[in-house]
Parts: sequence; C-alpha cells; structure tokens
Amino acid sequence: MVNDTFPPVITVLGTEKGLTGKAIRTILCDSSGYVYLGTAGTGIAVYNGFRFKFITKNEGLTSNNIYLLIFDENGKLWAGSETGVDKISLSKNCTLESCFHYGKNEGFTSMEVYRNSCWKDHRGNLWFGTVNGATVHHNLADKELNIAPSIYISGISLFFDNSENRLYNDSAYWWNSFPSELKLSYKRTTFLLNTLEFTTAILNR
Repeated sequence: MVNDTFPPVITVLGTEKGLTGKAIRTILCDSSGYVYLGTAGTGIAVYNGFRFKFITKNEGLTSNNIYLLIFDENGKLWAGSETGVDKISLSKNCTLESCFHYGKNEGFTSMEVYRNSCWKDHRGNLWFGTVNGATVHHNLADKELNIAPSIYISGISLFFDNSENRLYNDSAYWWNSFPSELKLSYKRTTFLLNTLEFTTAILNR
C-alpha cells in the first residue's frame, strides 16, 4: 500500500493485519478511504486503515471467487464472479446488509465475468465483460418490487400427520380436500405453504 506523501511510503499489508494468503484479483477504493480486495477463494477483504475484515458466502455472497468490484451510482458495491454478479448494500462499518444476485434467471445469462472487466458509463449504467461478450445493467431500470407474493397453502397437518385432521373434522372442501371447519390449537397445527414468483417463473418449483 502506497500513501500520498512525498517521497511515498510503501506499507506491506499481510497476515498481521488479518489478510490471508489467497490471491488478490481486483482492488477498489471508496470515498472514505476503505480498500476492497476481491480474492480467489475468500470473498471480499475490506481494509479500514487498521485491519482487514472479510465478506464471504457466510455473510451472503453468492461466491467467494471475486473477479471484479465496482460501485454504482447509488453507492452499492457490485462483485462479479463465476456465477454472475452480486449487488451489495453495506453499512458504514462495511458489514453486509443485503445482497441481490444477478444470474441466469435474472437476465445475466453469460454468468462468468472476466477479471476487472467492468465500467460505469455517463448514465450510470454498468457494463460487464463476460465469457460470452458484454452485458449491461441499466441503472434506471433497476426497481425493487414491494408487492407481497401470493401464498398457496399446499397442506395442513396435525402432529405432522395429514390423516390426524379427520379426528377433528368431518367434512372437507371438494377442490383441495382441506378440512372445512377445522379448529385446532396453534400448538398442534403445521402449515405447508409456497410463495409464487411471477417475475421469474422458473423459481416456482
């Protein structure tokens, strides 16, 4: 690490600062002076000027093999790997708050990115170089859906046994065989349900 004095002072950051011996593929700095290292196998190493901390799959990343890092117009950190790209929200102390993955199902069909092959254009769009050409993420088209998903109840069981419901009910709906007048203590009931995703239908399994 080189500071901005003259003559410059070179500081070697190693295991004594918490950095492991894995290969570093990409380096990024933010406006606060934090340094982000994309590593081969240990996720993102963040240096705050004193110590390194790591953001890995254990915290929510899709992959620990990081090929590129870039910030978008909204201060989100994007990390590219062999499985696509992750959009990461960080707290002030660089703790991962949320991570949204863009893979094949989300339109990032090329999946694997090339090392350091990313660029932000004048409109805030992010361009990524992948094994199948360039992929662009349009900044203004990125919207979060706040609509609650529809819920489909696929089963009701008592003591995890569907047959036990007949002991507390003598009729059922003809279209799904669910009991029509079942009344049970909350301590005895188990619901089996699914939520349906309408924007990416392939996720409904």
